[in-house]
Amino acid sequence: MLDACDSADSLAAGCSGVLSPSAAPRQSEAPLVGTAPSEKAQKALTEDEIAGQAFLFLIAGYETTTSTLSFATYLLATNPESQEKVLQEVDEFSAKHAYQSLADEN
Repeated sequence: MLDACDSADSLAAGCSGVLSPSAAPRQSEAPLVGTAPSEKAQKALTEDEIAGQAFLFLIAGYETTTSTLSFATYLLATNPESQEKVLQEVDEFSAKHAYQSLADEN
């Protein structure tokens, strides 16, 4: 998204600051002088579109992580053998790394 805002078309149209107030959305722009006609024209994203996409990524990432952790917790709760195995692995990992961090401090 930021690459679209940093493209040559956007720079010519004044999209130099991502956090500055945005100008009105552009419907169509003439190609820059000196660009090859065979180059595919790219639509520059407005600041509102960039903010909307960032918000969508945040919410989508939050929801999938929450769902995965909830399902993993449910599976551990319904499978005591697996829960015990995971607990042992966590204890072994903690003991190993706690010892290493204490050695690093001395």
